[in-house]
Amino acid sequence: MADVTAVVVNFNSGERLQKLLSLLSEEVIAVVVVDNASSDGSAATPDSPSVKTIRNESNEGFAAAANRGAARASSSWILFVNADVHTRAGQVAALVEGLDGSTAVVAPLQIDGRGEPLQESGGYRPGLGRFLLWSVLPGSMHGRFGPWLAAPFPIADTGLPWVSGAMIAVRRDVFESTGGFDERFFLFLEDVDLCRRIGTLGYRVVLRGSIRVRHEVGQGDPARRQDAMSHYVESLGILFNGWRRRALGLILLLGFGIRSILSSEPARSSARAAIGPSTKLLFG
Repeated sequence: MADVTAVVVNFNSGERLQKLLSLLSEEVIAVVVVDNASSDGSAATPDSPSVKTIRNESNEGFAAAANRGAARASSSWILFVNADVHTRAGQVAALVEGLDGSTAVVAPLQIDGRGEPLQESGGYRPGLGRFLLWSVLPGSMHGRFGPWLAAPFPIADTGLPWVSGAMIAVRRDVFESTGGFDERFFLFLEDVDLCRRIGTLGYRVVLRGSIRVRHEVGQGDPARRQDAMSHYVESLGILFNGWRRRALGLILLLGFGIRSILSSEPARSSARAAIGPSTKLLFG
């Protein structure tokens, strides 16, 4: 087994959770599930020797829950993995093998159900211009000027400013030295922030393009997508501080205002969901 502790933050993940746990329990030395007060019974299965569950009384968000799970780890690596990630036997070990001490963070390339690479696998250093483009244009039109990874997608180990927390392995000693995820982030961008802080310590953040896992990102009902957009903009307000937060609010208001008029559904509804939190960034 890989010298890895897997931490799975669960919130109403349904049957997917048990499928993931069955695979992980054969791959790593320990699995910790942190349940954020799920109501669908997904975390009701009793603990086993290889899988332990922490049950929160309320939804504490991803960052806080992930930190609680990581505190149980004693392995060399901590693997944070979402329940909607579909990995195959052997991929966890392959993800962390052969890395020298200069690499502290590694993640696989994510693919969709058709096997196409997902831009959300990683990305570039956050900047106001990149998020202006994000607010106005669909991700397929960003190229290398948007926040997320653009084609050609890596097929080998590639250093990036950040990689996605949907499935991300971090050296435990480095994770602990940074204080873990910033718990001000309820959902989204805690991975970007963690990678930034680890990068400033001189470590590499790597996307391992030879390993591909399917991620169900972007699925769900319209109300859930709109809620996710609101959380994302709120997290941007943490990532950008001072005058840059207000500038970001103005940029997003302009961008999403245009998109809410010119786009068709569901992009129009997502844009409208971003207007409220963008206004708070500008005037809050």
